[in-house]
Amino acid sequence: MNTYKKTATVFLRAAGFLAVSSCLACSKAPVEKVDGFIGFYALESYAQNLPLSRSPLKACAGDRFTLQLEITADSWNIFDFGGLIEGLRPTAAPNVYTIVPTKKSDPESGVQPYPAPGDTVEVLAGGREQVARLKWRGKTYSRIGSSLSNWTNEQLLAGEYTDQRGRKYLFTGDEEARWPDRTFSYRMELDIKHSLAPNCDFIRVKDKEEYIGYRWDGNKLLICHPEILTAEAGHPPLVNDGRMPFNCSSKPFLVLTRMK
Repeated sequence: MNTYKKTATVFLRAAGFLAVSSCLACSKAPVEKVDGFIGFYALESYAQNLPLSRSPLKACAGDRFTLQLEITADSWNIFDFGGLIEGLRPTAAPNVYTIVPTKKSDPESGVQPYPAPGDTVEVLAGGREQVARLKWRGKTYSRIGSSLSNWTNEQLLAGEYTDQRGRKYLFTGDEEARWPDRTFSYRMELDIKHSLAPNCDFIRVKDKEEYIGYRWDGNKLLICHPEILTAEAGHPPLVNDGRMPFNCSSKPFLVLTRMK
């Protein structure tokens, strides 16, 4: 073996040894708290599309299961699925951390260890102390100040309106509707599977099986009743095979104009 090959062989072996040593060191690194990660995050493509489409259904582009990521001090939650975690462990790659799930499930809540062992998250912006953007499982998320339902409401509905008769309507930032004839709390319907032949989006009255449709037409907010499509008359809006058997009526019962 000539001198060049010997040198190259020694170098490669040394590099391999260092890489293995580095991996072993990372695997033994202490688990860190997730403090700087705690909060709500929106799928970045959804957050970018929403102001343009003014429709959660259109903004999600079929990616409904990953719209919201919520991280707490001891849990990692995506959509309506999540699990308990111990924390994060630094890796050899800059700003990349292994998510360490709890070793045992919570028998009372039925939560299983999640994310899977070896799952990693990368900080893209904001730094470890206050993460602003992150990448997980190939998708990019941006921090939002509240739950995705609340944030979406702030982007689309929150504000004061008048109808054709001059009556005032209010959608608050914390998802309460104050109309001339009723006041109710609601949630933005973001479970996009609840659409069969959608021509609008829905809000759901809190603690009730009542849905109210809405869609934008220029500067007008059209409020619609749901139309039963497949359920028998008189049935509540039931979910069937992941689809909700109603659509919005073609004629709105309210046409609202936002007050400036």
